[in-house]
Order: sequence, then C-alpha cells, then structure tokens
Amino acid sequence: MKKIKNTVLIFLSMCLVLLTSCNGETANIKQFSAPKNVKVLQSGTIAQNGAYSLLWDSASSCVILNNRENGDIWSSIPYDYYRGEEETGEYKDMNLCSPIFLTCKNRNDSMETIYYSNELTAENSVYSVKIKNGLRVIYIFNKIGVTVPVEYILNENGLEVRLLVNEMTEKDDFVYKVSLMPFFASCKNSKNSYVFVPSGSGAVMSTDETYGLRRYSEAVYGKDETNQELQQLSVGKSVRLPAFGVKSGADSAMLGFFDKGSELGIVEAVTGDSMLDYSAVYPTVQVRSTASAKMQSGNASSIIEKFTLSKADTEYVSVKYIPLYGANADYNGMANTYRDYLKNEGILQGTEKNVGMFLNVIGGVNVAQSFCGIPYKKTLAATTIDDTAKIVNDITSKTGAQLVVKLSGFGKGGIDYSKIGGAFKFSGGLGNAKSLKRLYESCGDNAKLIMDFDLVYFSSSSNGFSVSSDSARNANGLAATQKKYSMIHFQEEKSGKSVYLLGRQYLTAAADKMIEKTQRWSIDGYSLSTLGRVAYADGAQSKYCAKNGIYKDVSAILKKIKNKGSLIATEDANLYAAGLSDYIFSAPTGSSGYLSFDMDIPFYQMVLKGTAALSSQPVNLAKNDRVEFLKAISTGSSPEFVLIKSFYNEFTNTAHSGLAASCYDDIKENVIKTANESKDFLKAVCGQSIVKYTRNGNLTQTVFENGVTVYVNFGSTEIVSEGGTVEAYGFVYTGGEGI
Repeated sequence: MKKIKNTVLIFLSMCLVLLTSCNGETANIKQFSAPKNVKVLQSGTIAQNGAYSLLWDSASSCVILNNRENGDIWSSIPYDYYRGEEETGEYKDMNLCSPIFLTCKNRNDSMETIYYSNELTAENSVYSVKIKNGLRVIYIFNKIGVTVPVEYILNENGLEVRLLVNEMTEKDDFVYKVSLMPFFASCKNSKNSYVFVPSGSGAVMSTDETYGLRRYSEAVYGKDETNQELQQLSVGKSVRLPAFGVKSGADSAMLGFFDKGSELGIVEAVTGDSMLDYSAVYPTVQVRSTASAKMQSGNASSIIEKFTLSKADTEYVSVKYIPLYGANADYNGMANTYRDYLKNEGILQGTEKNVGMFLNVIGGVNVAQSFCGIPYKKTLAATTIDDTAKIVNDITSKTGAQLVVKLSGFGKGGIDYSKIGGAFKFSGGLGNAKSLKRLYESCGDNAKLIMDFDLVYFSSSSNGFSVSSDSARNANGLAATQKKYSMIHFQEEKSGKSVYLLGRQYLTAAADKMIEKTQRWSIDGYSLSTLGRVAYADGAQSKYCAKNGIYKDVSAILKKIKNKGSLIATEDANLYAAGLSDYIFSAPTGSSGYLSFDMDIPFYQMVLKGTAALSSQPVNLAKNDRVEFLKAISTGSSPEFVLIKSFYNEFTNTAHSGLAASCYDDIKENVIKTANESKDFLKAVCGQSIVKYTRNGNLTQTVFENGVTVYVNFGSTEIVSEGGTVEAYGFVYTGGEGI
C-alpha cells in the first residue's frame, strides 16, 4: 500500500504530539483486530429497488449506483476511469481509486499521515459482506494496525454511506479523520460543471482547469470552539447547513449531505486539478478533538498539539446522496430537494411568520472605570427598556410594519459575556420586570418581544455555574477559552479578555434555570443566539469529543422551550437550531469569500425560507447598507437593524465601538424608509419557499412558490429585466395574487 506522508511544519518546524483521554476516562479504543479470513463479496448487484441498483466490484472495491430508469451511473471511482477508458497514472490511481482517505496521528512522532486505500484490494485487505439493502466493507490497514468499517445502503432516494465509528480498531496510529468516497460526487473538469459548497450562505466553484487547482475545507457547524487556534490564516463564515453537491454537465447532478452525526463532518472539495482531470466534493468525518499550545524556550518557539485518546462515542456517521436530473440538476434542485427531505424528516416543521423588520436592541456595555486609581468595570446603559418602548412605538406608528424585537445585553454584564444568561437578572439602570411589562403591553400586536440569553460563554460564576469547575475542557484537559465574539463586528475580538464555555453536560441545566427564573417575565419568547450557532466539544467526557452530540443536545433544549409555548429566536443558526426557530436573526448573506469561490448563492435561504422568518445581516452595520438591504429583498428576508439610544465616548475603547452607527435618533429616517420600502413585498412572499434563484451579472431573479418573482439590481445603472426596468440598486416584483 502506498503511504503518502504530509508533515505539517508549524511555526519553527517543531511540533510534539501528545495524547490525553477525556478527564481520566478509560479511552474508548478497540484494539486492532483484522478478520482472520478476509471475506470478499462476489461482484454484481447487491441490492435494488424501483429506482436504483447498487453494484459492487470486488476487484477494484468500487461501489456503483445505477439509475434503473435512465441508466445514469455514479461510482466511487469515476465511471469512465473505472472502465479503463482514460489514461491512468500513479497520482490518479491514488486519488480516484481510493474509496476512503485515512488521516492518522501517531502517538510517538509529530507526523500527521494520510493513507490512501487504493491498493488494499491487491493486498487482500478489503473485507466485504452483504447486509440488508447493501454491503459492509472493512478496510484493513495492516501496516499501521487500523480497520475502518463502512456500510453502503441503498434507499428509495439514492445511497446512504455509514462510517461505523465505534467499530473502528486501532494500534499505534490513531484515526483522526476519514474521508468517504472522495470521488463519488465528482465530474470531469469542464466549464459546464461546478461544485456547490455550503460556506456561509453557500458558494459554487467552477471545475474549469483555467483557474488551476483549488481546494476547500470547512467544518460543519463551524470550528470547535474549545480549540483556540494559535495561528489563523483567514476568518471565514461557518457551515450552517451540512449539504454539498456537484453539477456534472447539463443534465446530471448529485446532492450529498450529512445526516446522523453531522457535527463530526467536514465538507471538502478539489477542483480544476489537471493531473486528475476530475473535480469533486466529499465528506470527511473527524473523530477526535485537538488542542494546541505554544511553548517558548529562549528565542525558539514550538507548537505542542494534543489530541484526545478517546474518539467520539457514536455508533455511526451517515452521509446520504440523491442524484438529480434534467431541470433539477443544479443548485436550485439541490436546495429544493434538501428542503423537501428536511420537511419529510420533521427537521423543518415551522411556518414563516410575517415580519417587516428585525430589531436587535442593545442594552448595556461594560466599560473600564476607576475610583481613586482603582480600576473596575461598569455597565453603561446604551438603551433602557423604556427607551426601547419609545423606539418601537415610533417605528410601528410610522410604518405599520410587524416587528420582532430582540433585547440583547439587558442582563448582568450587558453584552460582554459576564455571567451565564446574564445571571437571569436585569442589569442595574436598564430596567426591571415592571418596565418590561410596560414594553410588552405597548408592543401589542405590532411586535413580538424576545429576550436574548447567552447560555454558552461566561467569565464569572453565578447561579451555580462555576468558571473553575463547570467550564468545558479542551483536548489538553484545561478549561477551554475563546476570545469574545463581538455582536457588532460579527467576529471574535482578538484583543482583550478571554471567556469560558459552559461544560456541555450543564447546558440543559442552564436552560432550565433560564425558564425557571424568567417564567413571570413579560416576553413572547427566548433568543438563544450563541446556543444556536456555537458548536463545541468538551474533553470532560468522550461522548462530547469532536463536537459529538451537539445536534441532539441543543435540539432537546429548544424543543423543551417550544413545548412550553414560547417563541424561539436564534442568530446565524446551525441546522439543528434553525429547524426549531421561529425567527433567525442575521442569517448568512455571503460565503467565506475564498479565492476558490466563483459565486455566492443564498442556499441557506433557499432551504429555510418559508419555514422560519429570516433577517439579513444588520443593514446599518454593513459595509454597504443598500447592498445588504438588497440581499434581503432578493431572498424574501426581512432587513435587520441593531439599535441603541445613547452612545458614550467610553464605548470607543471597547469591542463595541461600532455601535456609533446604531444610534436610533441618527438613523431613524433610514430605518423607517427601509421598513416602508420592503413591507408590502415581504407580505407578498411570507410563508413562500424559494423555488429558483439565478444571477446574471448584477441582476438577480428569485421565483417564489406562489409565483411572485423579484428582480434585484446590484449595479449602478438601470437594467431591463423580464419584470420591467430595474433602477440602479433597486428592485421590482411581479406575479402572485393581487400583484
């Protein structure tokens, strides 16, 4: 078997790899055990149903999915290459003929090694046996003492692939990541094909070799927040929906998505590699957590990397594939098909509520003060609850728009992650239960009132949650810390004090405490901004390794709240939170913006629109407020504004200096104009899914389920569209009842 070693030299090319189990637990490692007699399933049809046949070629360990109606074929080895119709080569064989890529870490050295499985068949190291509707294959890496069991199961929609995590066996090399069928969702390099990746709102990558070799890799639901990266080359958007796909030519496409165990997923892609002649997008599963620490010895520095001895404690991680054809064979078809699947599975259950505008009202901000030379922190009131009532009444009286009002940072510590849930108390000077009741009553039918509680980050103990004993642990076994996340800049603040993450096992208790302490408060529901978007591991227990279980844990919390009749709001939400949300603030309106991307697409909105009310990123905090507003219009989303009543000079020395652009008295004309400009259109598409989205230059066209079509001009000159002339940076819409 060929072994390709990819040694990553970090910092001064000195890296030590250390191991740790989870909080003293016995590591959940199955010792290497290869079958004494390697069974080889005979080549041929393994399973079939009305739509598809699943075939197996034991000579090449190739899995083949055949469409029985049109004869189309997708295979783990690209089909033309599998049939021997193309020029072969060692590099091609290593990549195209490997059903899995295996990334291991050795306990004794610093090297991270990638093993390609293309030669296991020749070594008689592929065990295969028939199971119900498919086959189980065990890939046996004898030289390093690792076995990787994978199941391939035919279903009515296509193919399911399962990595049996708990059944893997290991010896000296420990499995870190497994890439499954890297070239199953692939296409020949061509100008007529592309790869879809779920970065942020979504993006496409051309497979044309003109652009050269390009790669992509991002973790599903974002990076593990317990691993504070010491070196970060770029700051990107997170993957919120675990879907990916490839369009191959004019009439064929493949949608793929993580199903069970999606939090362990990584979406990867390679395009335009002229040495391969193929481009592909594929799923990788990470089964262990990692953490890094910088060591300094004189002028020399090194990075010590530690990874957990225990791997994620889960039965399996599954990836499902659905072939698409004809008019459905593009990113629109992928979005429509994925949305239908999520609805059928009960993951998307809601119906969008009419919202003319989202308001995120900021309460308190912590600032540095001193008394007789002694420094201390004080929470200054950017907006009181009584101020909020005046702002809301002013907007509703002048626009008639339905509002969703989120109160952020009204608890202890303001918006600066002081105590879990702001200690479930009002910060002094911002308001109290009585003023909240007055605000609630003044909102009436014109606005829904939501209060935000941070159940993830904290920097001081309260309500039984201790920084020293209840914080999540990283792979080093130490309390995990992260830099503060700015609600204004929508990124981590690299300077300033770090904050802790609440241990995963305490999240449910924190939510229960929130419900208990606030049950008499006059609010329509809860906003859980951090809980809905932050996915993280916890080295305290192996069942939390590599973010394992975050989908299930957060879903259970949100369902409990929803069952009590409360509305739920989230922010930039991961799938498991988005599916249970009534309102999603700050939905991603762009990708990570990597050079490998050719065009951003609103895949996030194309999947979720109609099931929850979505907002844009805050219009008043955007680099170009008009463009951000138009992004909202192009997807039928509501505009969002971050608002305060007062800005103090002390704010300029905090992470929230951007609040200067949020003073309501300064921007209220724009707020009211924006609401009036969009409210009629938003009513026309409320509850309607997006069925088609296209972009041609500066003009986008979006077709909704009820026939309403909106044309948006992102350019500085007018454009003539099928719906009429669209002014520069304007929009027009047609169709639908009464339009």
